[in-house]
Amino acid sequence: THTSQHRDTICAEDGYAPSRFSIVTHGLPDPGEPAPFAAENTDGQIEFLFVGRFEARKGIDVLLSAIPPIIAAFPQVHFTLAGGRDDGVAWAAFERNYPALAGSRVVSLGRVPAETLTSLYRRCAVLVAPSRYESFGLIYAEAMSHGKPVIGCRSGGTPEVITDGVTGLLAEPGDVPSLEACLRRLAGDADLRRRMGEAARVDFLRRFSAQQLAEATVALYQQVAKR
Repeated sequence: THTSQHRDTICAEDGYAPSRFSIVTHGLPDPGEPAPFAAENTDGQIEFLFVGRFEARKGIDVLLSAIPPIIAAFPQVHFTLAGGRDDGVAWAAFERNYPALAGSRVVSLGRVPAETLTSLYRRCAVLVAPSRYESFGLIYAEAMSHGKPVIGCRSGGTPEVITDGVTGLLAEPGDVPSLEACLRRLAGDADLRRRMGEAARVDFLRRFSAQQLAEATVALYQQVAKR
């Protein structure tokens, strides 16, 4: 499986021995060398991107609660939200409570095709996805492949993908003040965004590329075949 946390969950629930598992992380095609990292858009705005369904597990409620104070503190920040509004509640409540922000400083795109998602990764400054649980979290690796710093939560397999303080930041799951602190830290420090983005790209190539996935899978098959 793809993280030791996921292995341990399976072992606890189904009684397998951890020694029977090998960890082979997910891998993605390399989108190519990203353009020099831009800490903000050409108009000076800092775009935070959320990718995921609007549901409790993805932490959209936590993010929407953290957004208004961040925008109040950082007038150059705006948020783009990409993903199906499955719960039918979170975004409607945000529109009702913050009509001046919804559709302007905070834009919800709904589901987007793959090519649009690629362009969103390329143009954003930071990916933020405060999921309460991910067994891996492929979106983090996708953003890292484009040289972007990432914000996730200290739960599930996410800490095995995001190196806290190096390639991104980890908040406590379901904790608005903790997420807000992460957003503030990256919103207010262009050099930190740049350093983390560059480190994320390096880490993607080292740990999460399709090449490493293929090599690790072949090595595992060879090891098993010998036995």
